Amino acid sequence: MIRCTTILFCVFLVACKGNKEVPAAAEEIKTAPAQKAKAKGLVDFKAHFHLYSPYCGGAAPSEEMEELRRKGSNYSAENVIFIHVESQKEYEFQTDENGDVELSLPLGNYLIFSQGKRSQAKIEEYKKNNWNFDEECLAKYLAESDHKLEVTSETGDQVFRVNKRCFYEGPIPCTTNDITPPP
Repeated sequence: MIRCTTILFCVFLVACKGNKEVPAAAEEIKTAPAQKAKAKGLVDFKAHFHLYSPYCGGAAPSEEMEELRRKGSNYSAENVIFIHVESQKEYEFQTDENGDVELSLPLGNYLIFSQGKRSQAKIEEYKKNNWNFDEECLAKYLAESDHKLEVTSETGDQVFRVNKRCFYEGPIPCTTNDITPPP
């Protein structure tokens, strides 16, 4: 009887080992990170930041140069900060060479800032470089987000426009220096 049971057990093991159909386990492995993210209330998506420069005067650009300016460029290797409005938790990311960031964020509303707006050291650097600011205007500017985003379970890839400033306008709004723009 024991011998018969042992033989049946061995036959059963060989039969199970030969069964190549394991879709459930394979599917579990493929979807595990996404399921974990969803289970934690996180949403995965990509954000692209694109930089646009204004025409700042001087010699008139050729049509080709103007087209390139209008097309813009990737906002590369720049830090952006997402602040979850409800929890006030900050998430800081750096864009890659294409201006992209892979995100995994909790559901909710976000305020998005460039690092320069959140860095007191950056503001002090501007002041050290002889930029003068209207302090009230500066406080209001720093408190205002560059972008807003609501992250839901339906959130897909996002594109954000970043506008560059002309050198004579100062590094940020609220400068009071008197610099004459080129003709």
